[in-house]
Amino acid sequence: MISPTCPLTLDEAQNLVEQHAPKSYYHDTYREWENRYLPEVCARLDGLEPGRVLDIGPGWGALAVWLRSRGWEVWLTDVVPLGTFITPELLGALEAEYCQGDICRRAVHVPGLRGTQYWNLITMGQVLTHLKWSSVS
Repeated sequence: MISPTCPLTLDEAQNLVEQHAPKSYYHDTYREWENRYLPEVCARLDGLEPGRVLDIGPGWGALAVWLRSRGWEVWLTDVVPLGTFITPELLGALEAEYCQGDICRRAVHVPGLRGTQYWNLITMGQVLTHLKWSSVS
């Protein structure tokens, strides 16, 4: 379990993700890509009062780990099935919820949320670059 009261650095969060990554792709390629934008994202989010966060397209989960270690309640959604990137084991350590869905095609139903719900924060790190390729108009 990732302690919500023991803040991790981004590097520590990425090290944890790397331990759960089933292939070397995270270490060999993806982590370097994350380091192009996640340090600035984390710097902007550091110090915010924790609440409920929806991470759209969480990739391997580094930002989710970083946020959870700061007390955030983490919810994740992606177009790909769980295990494509973030593993069920890491999801369990995050004590997070995962919902597969396509935000371009329909509203995403997140299990466990009923009635009027809110997010204190919504993140979508690398999702924006993929949206322009969506066939939905």
